[in-house]
Amino acid sequence: MKRFFTLLFLLSGVIFSACSKKSDNTNPPGPVVIDHPSTVTTLAGNGKQGYADGTKEQASFNYPSGVVVSNLAFLFVADKQNNIIRIISPQGVVNILAGTGKAGNSNVKDSVEFNTPNGVGVDFLGNVYVADMGNTSVRKIDINGVVT
Repeated sequence: MKRFFTLLFLLSGVIFSACSKKSDNTNPPGPVVIDHPSTVTTLAGNGKQGYADGTKEQASFNYPSGVVVSNLAFLFVADKQNNIIRIISPQGVVNILAGTGKAGNSNVKDSVEFNTPNGVGVDFLGNVYVADMGNTSVRKIDINGVVT
């Protein structure tokens, strides 16, 4: 996870520092901004609101609101308004990891439902954790695709 956050800061081209040259702390230090040119790249999505899997150019999302990368370079996305969790391969192919697209609160295999998933996290084993905002719960998708 540390590498991911470092990468985010480096890609954004902005580094914040809370260091102060004063030792008396009478004036709290402000952020120091170091600006570097950066490049923004679309990893997946055709720029149109929708619900489609496929290559990075074919895929569409409906309010992607949470993204996390695994230690194997897979990205997991909470596709908020589609009520699904998406997975993006290192090659840029987008697929549904879990969810039917219908808003709800079901853990039944092949008919899992989320209600406005808003964030995702992943542990070192590959389990994905979902902040299921509409159901006011945190859900787990294990490495076998079982949702609890």
